[in-house]
Amino acid sequence: MSIPQYRKLAKEGFLKRFEELELGLKHSFDKIECLQEYDESGDESFDAFRSGHLKKSIDLLALDREEDWMKRTLGLVDKGVRFRRLRVVDTPITDYTRWEFESYKNSSDFGEEIRAVWRKDVEHLSLSDFTIFDGKILIEHKY
Repeated sequence: MSIPQYRKLAKEGFLKRFEELELGLKHSFDKIECLQEYDESGDESFDAFRSGHLKKSIDLLALDREEDWMKRTLGLVDKGVRFRRLRVVDTPITDYTRWEFESYKNSSDFGEEIRAVWRKDVEHLSLSDFTIFDGKILIEHKY
């Protein structure tokens, strides 16, 4: 059994490959997220949240339900693909993580299985952000 080589991709190549793999999913999509903040600049809901407008932010998240990626996810879930996310959380919880938990309400409504774990409970694992497609292809996220 040969192990495929590791390839580092520039952002555009990474996004293209990620989308290809996502569109070809047949069974499962598993994602581990460990950072406590991601660059969501330009996302209207996140920008509203960062500006202190929580209600507006949540209202905008509700509108995100109509976004293409949500519809694509729902289509894959309807075909039997399992979407699972594990979110590693530090204490104290960051504002970003609070906002992200609000956004998970939409994702879970679309069939994503989301779990959170305290970092202190998994720090011995030395986790980093990655996604596994159909249990076969692992992409590590290097931000």
